[in-house]
Amino acid sequence: MESKEVLKNSKLFRALKEDELDVLLGVVEQLKFNKDDLVFEEDDDAHSFFIICSGSIEILKMASGGENQRIAILNKSDFFGEMAYFDKNTRTASAKALEPSLAIKVPYDKLTKLFDDHPQVGLKFYMEVVETLCHRMKTTTSQLSSLKELNQLFLV
Repeated sequence: MESKEVLKNSKLFRALKEDELDVLLGVVEQLKFNKDDLVFEEDDDAHSFFIICSGSIEILKMASGGENQRIAILNKSDFFGEMAYFDKNTRTASAKALEPSLAIKVPYDKLTKLFDDHPQVGLKFYMEVVETLCHRMKTTTSQLSSLKELNQLFLV
């Protein structure tokens, strides 16, 4: 799938006009990952986020016992690695290809420059991020509530 189509269908950039997408295409690159390739590891320095063109990516978090726990499986048009763009910290989880995959790499520094030069693109991006983070927060809250209910069952 062409990078422009992936960006157009991505939650983060779906509100952009054609000419805005063309500007964005100038700062991204497409990467190929083989099955089991690490895209990045937990605690790595972060310089970019990714949008999946094809394949699937597994997000893993190291548990206190030392084993990786699956947090999510992401597919075409999903994005990952964006948290460090906002909090300026290292990676909070690892990302690994579950199958041969293509992804668009969006470098943080180029994205920031793009937003400086084209504020309307930045505004649209941030509105989509807020919507996505709210959805993720609601999902996490629901899962946490379910876990608390299960915990209460076992304590009785």
